[in-house]
Amino acid sequence: MHSAFDDIALSYDILEAENPILQWMRRRVHQAALAAFAGRQRLIEIGSGTGTDAVFFAQHGFEVLGLEPSSEMLLIAREKAAAADCAHRVSFVQAAAEELRHVAPVGLYEGLFSNFGALNCVAHLDKFAQHAARALKFGARVLFVYMPPICPWEIGYHLLHGQVRKAFRRKTDDAGTLVSLARHAIRTYYFTPAQIISCFEPQFILERQFSLGLLAPPPYVSKRSARLLHKVIASEEKIAEQWPFRNFGDHLVFQFRRL
Repeated sequence: MHSAFDDIALSYDILEAENPILQWMRRRVHQAALAAFAGRQRLIEIGSGTGTDAVFFAQHGFEVLGLEPSSEMLLIAREKAAAADCAHRVSFVQAAAEELRHVAPVGLYEGLFSNFGALNCVAHLDKFAQHAARALKFGARVLFVYMPPICPWEIGYHLLHGQVRKAFRRKTDDAGTLVSLARHAIRTYYFTPAQIISCFEPQFILERQFSLGLLAPPPYVSKRSARLLHKVIASEEKIAEQWPFRNFGDHLVFQFRRL
């Protein structure tokens, strides 16, 4: 898995810079995260990637412990933090989500964040939740972005192009599914919202859940007029937290509180 993310490290930020859907998704997540972590100081980030989110939080006054398994991603992340003059607020560690218990002190942190499906690489989400609870203070918040099993846009898009296997690739079984990335195969897990909530109970309680990419197309279908995309996004944001829409989309955003 690390090799796959090493291979895309140099192009990762370029892809987002050219993709208005990814830019909107990150802005939406940042808005939710600032609201969730208001009044808090120390955060853990799982899957820091090239450091975009860690730098964002550091620039807003947070202290961040960022876990990232890819050495090439970490090189860029550290350079980015230094260039933004916030390296003193960010500590990057080469570690996967499953290694959280080895790198995070007990009960020190007031928030945990993970963006764009990093936790979809975790096979045992219940064990991860236990390790997160160990590292977090009571009352701490967890906010993460997860790819659910059902993305209507993805299913429709691939069926339209005769790609039946891709249309239904988000399998919910415990074995996960292999997803191609930079000539590598990444084992990816797609738990349902109910399964995710069950994994985080009883140490956490769900406070908020909303869809991200329900009406707006997935990032790989980004060639749409800006005016049309704006209208679609505005419509999505009106219904994203409503049932049953909050359970479907390219990604879902979950916010939990540590009990």
